[in-house]
Amino acid sequence: MGVKDLVLVGVCGQGFELAEKFTEELKIIKASFRVHLVEIKLDKEIPRDTIVLNEEVNSLAGKSILLVDDVLNTGRILAYSLQALLAIDTLKIETAVLVDRGHPQFPITATYSGYQLSTTLEEHIEVNLGKKPAVYLY
Repeated sequence: MGVKDLVLVGVCGQGFELAEKFTEELKIIKASFRVHLVEIKLDKEIPRDTIVLNEEVNSLAGKSILLVDDVLNTGRILAYSLQALLAIDTLKIETAVLVDRGHPQFPITATYSGYQLSTTLEEHIEVNLGKKPAVYLY
């Protein structure tokens, strides 16, 4: 409410693809605010030292940010992604995921989630964002 600029920051890979889809939908409904898309790149195996935004961080100052990823498992990737965003003087930061598996190991929750699934650690989630979007549990 009252937002003039919304920055969708998609985590590299399917998080960024999902953020692109959100951006497209917001343009279709003609949102009353400007939407900007940014990708955050990191090595998901060792995210601590590999975080890079494809945008100058100063251009994000004073804006509302929605950090987007496909699956929230332990919160590790979102925690490290937030590290880069917390260095910016933003208006607000929220998180959105397509699937929240509910295995928190970091103090991260999704502000918005499409699905909340109770899974075991042995189970896997596969997200397909292609022509026939789907989420598979196996």
